[in-house]
Amino acid sequence: MLLTPGEVATLFRVNPKTVSRWASTGKLNFILTMGGHRRFWKSDIDRVLGIPPGKTPLERARMRHRFEPPR
Repeated sequence: MLLTPGEVATLFRVNPKTVSRWASTGKLNFILTMGGHRRFWKSDIDRVLGIPPGKTPLERARMRHRFEPPR
């Protein structure tokens, strides 16, 4: 599943511009659409957030509060 910068920003609780900066500096992996827009693989974002694969939405929400920004 692909996420937009706005969706990623919501998960990290930051501004979408911050997500764009992280992508530009290589802190987040992304792909470009044919229209030139960034998209992020949900599995990559979950890994950065420290959420193991296969967690339920409720379990994911409980884990999200432990986020530290990528370095």
